[in-house]
Amino acid sequence: MGNRTHIELLLGSLFSVGIGILLVLGWPHQEDNMARLERMATASEIARGAELFEAHCRSCHGVNGEGVGELGPAVNDRAFFQDRLAATGWQGTLAEYVEATIMLGRIAATRQLYVGDGVVAMTAWGQAYGGPLRPDEIRALTSFVRNWEKTALGQVSLQPLVTPTPSAEDLAAGADTGREIFETKGCADCHIVSGISHGQGGPDLSGVATRAETRRSGYTAETYLRESFLAPNAYRVEGYPPDVVCGGVLSQSQLDELVAFLLSLR
Repeated sequence: MGNRTHIELLLGSLFSVGIGILLVLGWPHQEDNMARLERMATASEIARGAELFEAHCRSCHGVNGEGVGELGPAVNDRAFFQDRLAATGWQGTLAEYVEATIMLGRIAATRQLYVGDGVVAMTAWGQAYGGPLRPDEIRALTSFVRNWEKTALGQVSLQPLVTPTPSAEDLAAGADTGREIFETKGCADCHIVSGISHGQGGPDLSGVATRAETRRSGYTAETYLRESFLAPNAYRVEGYPPDVVCGGVLSQSQLDELVAFLLSLR
C-alpha cells in the first residue's frame, strides 16, 4: 500500500513537472498567439462590416465609400479621416464618432450639400432608436469604415482588384426585373416610357440613359439615376415643380434592378 502511494506521488510530481515544462516552452509564443487571434477577430469583424455596408450604406456613400452626389459624403478620403472631427466639433475618437453617427443618425447636415432633401440628413440605424442594426453590427460597420484609413491617407497602396464583368444575360435579367418594379411600384404613374407607360407629372424617361450621362457634371448615368430616386430634389429638370416627393420604397436589390432598367432606356 505504501509503495503504491509513493508511485502515485512520483507520477503526480512528474506530471506537474511536465506541465510546467510545457508552460515554460510555450510562454514565449503566447503573445504571438494572442496577437494572431486578435488579428483574426478584427479581420472577421471587418468582413462582416463590408457585408453590412453593401446591404445598407452603398446607395448613399458609394460602393467604395467615395460618396454619391448629394446623397452622402465620402467616408474613405483624406478629409474624412483628418478633418471630420474638427469640422463637427466632436471631442471623442473617430471610432466613437462613426459609431454614434450610425446609431443615432444626423438630424442636420454640417455641409449644405447634404441637406437631406428637406428631411433628416441621415436616419438612425441603431435598433435602440428605431433602426435595423444591433450594437455588434454597428461596431462591425465602424471597423470596416476605419479600415480605409491607411489607403485614404496614402500610407498603403492596394493593387486593383479584377472583378468579373456581368454577362449580357445577367444585365438583361436585371433590366427585366427592373421594368416590373417600374410598372408596379408607382414609377409608371408619374413617368412616361415610350411603349411602356403613360404617367403624368414627372419627366419623360424614354431614352433617359443617354441624357443621364451628361445631366450633371462629374456624375455617371448610374449615380445620377440613383440620386434622382433617393433625393428627387437634388436636381430638378427644367419645367417641373420643386419639392417633389418620390412615392417608391425599395430595397437595395430592387433599386439596383430599377436602375438597370433605366440604364437600358437609350
